[in-house]
Amino acid sequence: MAVGRTVIGLFGDRIGVVNAFIVSALLSGLSQLLVWNFASSFTAIIIFAVIQGAFGGCFVSLIAPVSAQLFGIEKLATLSGLLILFNGPGKSFYLTERLLS
Repeated sequence: MAVGRTVIGLFGDRIGVVNAFIVSALLSGLSQLLVWNFASSFTAIIIFAVIQGAFGGCFVSLIAPVSAQLFGIEKLATLSGLLILFNGPGKSFYLTERLLS
């Protein structure tokens, strides 16, 4: 994911961060829908891991520049806090499931 985050950041410099975010989120989502749901072999899991490694980190690396471009730099701190807050419930359900099982 570290290589994917760096490459998608450079890709965002070339085509624009919003466009790079849309492409990355689309490819990441499509890989989850089309590859992961039908993965029945080790090869399919490796293909999914490579695609997710390349495009799955787009949220982390591009969300601050996308927020700044769409809503202005003066609102960036508030937006970053809200985005992290809204990620919490999904992560907490995962952690709760892991702790209880």
